[in-house]
Amino acid sequence: MSPKVSIIIPCFNGARWLKTCIQSILNQSVSLEIIIVDDFSTDDSWNIITQLSIEYSSVFMGLKNDNKGGNIARRFGFEKSTGEFIQWLDVDDILLPGKLKAQIYFLENNPLVDIVYSDWQIDKYNEKDELITSEFKLSSHSDDFLLDLLKDNWKPPHCYLSKRAIICEMYQRVGWNPNTQVFQDREYFTRAAIYGARFSYLPGTYAVYNRINNKISVSQMFAGKKRALHEIKLLSRFKEKLNFKTWINPQKKEYERVMYSRSIYLATYYSIPLNGRKNSLANIQWIKINGFAQKARILKNIFLRCPDII
Repeated sequence: MSPKVSIIIPCFNGARWLKTCIQSILNQSVSLEIIIVDDFSTDDSWNIITQLSIEYSSVFMGLKNDNKGGNIARRFGFEKSTGEFIQWLDVDDILLPGKLKAQIYFLENNPLVDIVYSDWQIDKYNEKDELITSEFKLSSHSDDFLLDLLKDNWKPPHCYLSKRAIICEMYQRVGWNPNTQVFQDREYFTRAAIYGARFSYLPGTYAVYNRINNKISVSQMFAGKKRALHEIKLLSRFKEKLNFKTWINPQKKEYERVMYSRSIYLATYYSIPLNGRKNSLANIQWIKINGFAQKARILKNIFLRCPDII
């Protein structure tokens, strides 16, 4: 019997994309379990979920979230799952044919790998839901995937497929932190890498990330200085967790310098004080900061606004 994949989808006002998303899953030629958790939608989402639950009752489970929040919905969905593999998916994104079959085969033949990732595509739509651009995002093999994640080499959750064991560990460690409002997937997979999850790359474009101009996402609500504050706090949490991982010690200084450089960049760009920290210009990785003008701006802002940096 072929292994089962649990696809877990939080849904907030996703009526526009729901059927397209679900159909892309049903097109996968593997054993499926689709779990969608409605997160207090105010559109027609729940009616569509109810309809899909009847139409595809053998593989489809529709649930209502007990408490508001995308990460709460993801954790709730995982609690109800039974698959040997876990696919996280957002309701406005889709899987391309062959995605799950190819990644399952890879994981089954690479027992030391916990999470596989592949290439993906980003489609951008205008206010009339008309496709504006379609762009392929190629990934690559990395000898240090944690370093890539700390540099924010971002990938959406749908490009990954995970073995259940690592997701169980993440659940116990409160992966998909209910208190995190922005950078949710970035935090989740970076924490997985910090805890020792082993990532590997499988070439091939297997998923589509849809960006809709007229949709106000949580990420768009956290813009500018507010977003920068949240990212600085996130980087600080990563640093704290790294301190407890002895296996990371040989690379820890490099990881800390990457996070420090990003924090300094955000702090100076948005005039955010970093009081109470031992800061040093020597610890900034200037190569991570693009352009002479940005470097000059950071230096100017450091001396004007962040005198605690030496």
